Amino acid sequence: MKKRLTALFLSCAAALAQPAISPPSVGMVRDSGGSVQAVNGIAGNFLLADTGISNAVSAAFSGSAGMIKTDTEVLILDASYQVTARYDAPGGPALFAFDGTGAPALAYYAGTLYRLHGGGLEAVNWSGDAVAIALAGRHSAVVVVRRDDQLWKLRLSLAGGEIENEGLLAGVSGPAALLSDGAVVYIDGNDVVVRDGTGAERRVAAGIQVDYFERMGNDWLAIRESGGGRLFALRVRPDGLDLYQVPEVSQ
Repeated sequence: MKKRLTALFLSCAAALAQPAISPPSVGMVRDSGGSVQAVNGIAGNFLLADTGISNAVSAAFSGSAGMIKTDTEVLILDASYQVTARYDAPGGPALFAFDGTGAPALAYYAGTLYRLHGGGLEAVNWSGDAVAIALAGRHSAVVVVRRDDQLWKLRLSLAGGEIENEGLLAGVSGPAALLSDGAVVYIDGNDVVVRDGTGAERRVAAGIQVDYFERMGNDWLAIRESGGGRLFALRVRPDGLDLYQVPEVSQ
């Protein structure tokens, strides 16, 4: 009996000594109150954790770094959601893009496109009504821009701002997003659609009106329903799309 109790005590002590298993990290989102939340867990079973960052009007996360816009600053975050750099900025929302490694690369706000260069934000000699942005190699950017009631996809030089090529996005209206490979994400009727560079499309039923798309993590987009409605997470896989509702913290 004594030996059994000793063995039980040792097994319990060993179990308590094991490190706690943390849920996997998915990315980050901004909630309806402007607080930035880390998203952990697995697809369809998300857990939110407050990062301590508030007053966000735009946010994006690549899986290894983040960019946040407040009414006065652009913040650069590391993989642990710690602020590593900050830049003064005017009020209003922003668009963000990352390079192929997940590092912050581009920002757009107040009608101007910026690239992160030399430790700062450097304005690109181009302006327009951008809806979505992405990096296209070391020297170019892809921009979805609104012209009247149409959306056009442009490729432009980061060095001089010249438009290298452009094309009408037939059947696409805003809001929209660009994936890192240049694919366009938009709403068509009840579906979320991802259209690649060849014109091939992948769809998933959503049945919502969309306010905005924001990058949430590696292969994930956050989708906010219009009117401050529900928050969804879109997972973009090579062979399909998955859409999940994200629980939110009560304000």
